[in-house]
Amino acid sequence: MPFLLLLLLTLACLPDPQDRTHPPDWLGDRGSMVVTWASMIAVAAIAWGASWRLRRKLAANPSCREEVLRRYASARFCNVILLFIAFGLDLFAFGWGYVASEPLAKEMPAWLPVIEVLILAPFLAGLILSWAIFYEMERALHASNGPEEDARPFWTRRTYVWFHIRQNAAIVFVPVLLLIMVKNVPRLLPEGSERWQEIAAVLAPVGVLAVMPWIL
Repeated sequence: MPFLLLLLLTLACLPDPQDRTHPPDWLGDRGSMVVTWASMIAVAAIAWGASWRLRRKLAANPSCREEVLRRYASARFCNVILLFIAFGLDLFAFGWGYVASEPLAKEMPAWLPVIEVLILAPFLAGLILSWAIFYEMERALHASNGPEEDARPFWTRRTYVWFHIRQNAAIVFVPVLLLIMVKNVPRLLPEGSERWQEIAAVLAPVGVLAVMPWIL
């Protein structure tokens, strides 16, 4: 799964703006934006529904905990697959990559490398929102372990989400961040300074790797 996530995020960041899929004429730039964010909200809503049903089942019959665990694992897997499919369609069918890198990014200061961040924002928001939703299910499973486990305090929602962010940052987001830095740092330098752009392209990922131990 981390490999698929890394592949999707890399495909989202790799193309240059002029090479990205344009939104269909019937949809337009604004429609592409609405569809993209709506698809992420829809996936999160499906996650909430699955979590709610499983929590109700566990509360009604704690003895079926093993069955709930299996269904919960399937729900988490399906949630990630739905995120992949939805965001892939947003990028390659509805033109979100173009909308984020052209109309939206042009409104930002030229010195600010925001294209890839804007492209990834809906997917990352959907992923983090799904983690926050599944927290309730994790807490319910923790409470169903028995009096001994229930006596131990479970993580707060913030701690739970931050744990997943750190875990995925180490595996997936660091390589993607390196790609973003290599692409964007040279853009900050004036045209005609090819040598300095090459040096910046080398030093940027080194700087990212240097500060990652303090972030993670």
